[in-house]
Amino acid sequence: PPPPYLDDVREAVEAHERIEIEYWAAGRDAHTQRAVDPGVVFFALGAWYLGGYCHRAEAERLFRVDRIRGRRRTGEQVQAEHSFDLAADEAPPVFHPRPDTPRVTVAVAPAAAWITDVYPTERIATRPDGTVEIELAVSEPAWLERLLLRVGPDATVVEPDPYRTLAASAASRVLARYRRTADTDASG
Repeated sequence: PPPPYLDDVREAVEAHERIEIEYWAAGRDAHTQRAVDPGVVFFALGAWYLGGYCHRAEAERLFRVDRIRGRRRTGEQVQAEHSFDLAADEAPPVFHPRPDTPRVTVAVAPAAAWITDVYPTERIATRPDGTVEIELAVSEPAWLERLLLRVGPDATVVEPDPYRTLAASAASRVLARYRRTADTDASG
C-alpha cells in the first residue's frame, strides 16, 4: 500500500507549498522536525521519496515518504526549483555520499552478496575463496550496525580499524537489552 502521507506530499509539490514534517531518520534513529520546500516525488528502489529544499539542513535533501510520521501544511508558497536533474522517466540517486563520508570495506559470504544489489557500493571484488569484498560509503554508523546485525556472521568489517568492532558492540548492546527485559520479566 502507499505510505500514509504520499497524497499529502504530492499535493504540496503540485501547490508549491512549504510543508513541515516530522521525520524519522533511520541512519541516526532519530525523529526531527523539518520545514521542506517540496520539489519532486518519485518511486525508486521500492520506496517513495520526497525531494526538496530542507530548511534545517539548508540544502536539498531526499526523504523517504514512509518515514514521515506527521505533516502540517503551512500555506506558504515557495519556488518550485530543485537541483535534481531528472529525465522524464528517471529518479535521482537516493544517496549522495560526500567526499569526507567514511568508506568501510566489508567482506561478506556469498549468502550475503545480496547487499551489492540492495545498497550503493563503491567497489566490489570477489576473493579467491568466494567471499565478496564490498566498499560502502557510511554516513551513519547506526546504519552499518543494523546491516551488520542483519547479516550476522556472514559479514566482517575489513577496514578501517574503528569499524571492525562495530558489529560486536552493537550485538552486545542488543543482548544487554534482552537480558534486562528477561530479568524484569522474571522478577515481575
